[in-house]
Amino acid sequence: MRLAFLFALLGCSGEGRAPDPPRGYPDVGPDVYGWCSEDADGDGIADRLEGFGDEDGDGMPNRLDSDSDNDGIPDAEERGVDDPCLAPIASDGDGLADFLDLDSDADGVDDADEVARGLDPRSADSDHDGCFDLAEIAFDACADPRDAFVPLMCEVPAVGRATFTLPDDGVVHAALSLTTGELFVFVRPSSVVPAGAAELTPDGFTNVRPGATLTFDITPRSFLTFDEPVVGESSLRDPAGTVIDRGRVVIFGNTACPPILI
Repeated sequence: MRLAFLFALLGCSGEGRAPDPPRGYPDVGPDVYGWCSEDADGDGIADRLEGFGDEDGDGMPNRLDSDSDNDGIPDAEERGVDDPCLAPIASDGDGLADFLDLDSDADGVDDADEVARGLDPRSADSDHDGCFDLAEIAFDACADPRDAFVPLMCEVPAVGRATFTLPDDGVVHAALSLTTGELFVFVRPSSVVPAGAAELTPDGFTNVRPGATLTFDITPRSFLTFDEPVVGESSLRDPAGTVIDRGRVVIFGNTACPPILI
């Protein structure tokens, strides 16, 4: 009872203990010494949560730097919580808080660029239309259904979809599959429209009728990490290797996610 009363006097939320801090932060204990109120740069993030590191290498430690990652967005805006006792948010779930992360939503577009374009740096799909911000900017706003966008994000399924519509030219294809060259991905047939216009197999489609619309799911084979989006080509082919159509595969983001303990 006395301990709970002490926390109430200190004005900290919950039990006066921050949740497990993001990657690189010290493990802060109960606020029995009032550390929540120690905020040298006045950004609403306690000094012990910001730490003594210098994320942007400007010679000013994070606890004294109002923009720790130098992305043009003040830490006070990127913290995402109102309680200085609580660890700032990491929008992409990678354990690196937004105020230290140049790409807070891991969508392949830097936060500064997103703000300049009027996009939400905390959402990989700012307008929630199903087309990722990266595709909106760099790939004609998902105008080509043959292009598959594969997001590598901690809280978003790493699945991209490529859709090909065959010409209604009377040609029936015995089998069609999608290849992606050296890209380290799995390709699986997903659906066909209209129903009955083709048969799904583990590798592709068979008995494909003219005008059929074929959709493939594309997923990474393993955890990948890279600084820039990877763009490759996909090819819809028949068993003889003849290319029927082409598209693009764009892999972006990263999978530097904290482990899930069960």
